[in-house]
Amino acid sequence: TRLVRDAAGRLNCYAHLLHEDAALPPALIAAADGFLAADPVSVTDKPRPPDGVARNDYVSIARYVHPGPDGHYVFRDGEHNPAAVRGRPEADAYDRFRLQTMIEAVTALALAQHFTADRRYGDHAVRFVRAWFIDAATRMTPHNRFAQIRPDRPSELATFGLIDFRDFWALADALRLLRQAGSLTEDDETTLVKWFRAFGDQLVKRTGGGASMHNNIGVYHDLLVASLAAYTDDRGVLATALARACLRVVVQVRPWGWQESETGRAAPLHYSLFALQGLTGLAWLGR
Repeated sequence: TRLVRDAAGRLNCYAHLLHEDAALPPALIAAADGFLAADPVSVTDKPRPPDGVARNDYVSIARYVHPGPDGHYVFRDGEHNPAAVRGRPEADAYDRFRLQTMIEAVTALALAQHFTADRRYGDHAVRFVRAWFIDAATRMTPHNRFAQIRPDRPSELATFGLIDFRDFWALADALRLLRQAGSLTEDDETTLVKWFRAFGDQLVKRTGGGASMHNNIGVYHDLLVASLAAYTDDRGVLATALARACLRVVVQVRPWGWQESETGRAAPLHYSLFALQGLTGLAWLGR
């Protein structure tokens, strides 16, 4: 806990890209310019929430569930439900790719402002941030209760739904950059810390089972919990998550690199690399 005392103010994802002699990544400005022309997105943009889901609740569909002949949904590993595929019209009923758009927009715009000192980028990034996290009419309620639901059982909690939020660890750095540049106000920052602390608390309490899963879900549970704790300066939570992450390497990865929990999947190479990406993120966060 003493070792992580400075985590809250430090970049944890992009520090290696933003050193003193860093060059502007070629594709970054093009991406940021595209987001400059886009309106902010919100969980309230979905046409009609499922029964039992409020408009400000985040909701997504489990990636590999499909309706069976009796109306109940069945799991078919590796076969994507169209509503869980970016760009498909069916996906508009859910919030998964609005969430991803927000994260990509805020991150690209914040980085563009850092490299160019053009405040247009930061100001527009803050519009996305306020729509998703701050403004009462459009903000997401801070829980993942309806992430990756089965439409026939929407009230059934899916522990693996936390995977939708795995890129919060990169988003946290974008928020730090916006604060350092003066684009986010002190009141904005206070509200954001409160939001992420509430989200992290429910993640540990409601979906704490993710911590005990010896697969990619467990990896991203630790990365998400640790990155949120670093942002909110909850040092005990951060220290615990990083200590547990060290043990994951021993439990989940054999000395020759095999990850048994991932190679039984329909796409074993994808899931092995996916879990390794999360472990690498945890190693970078805990460096």
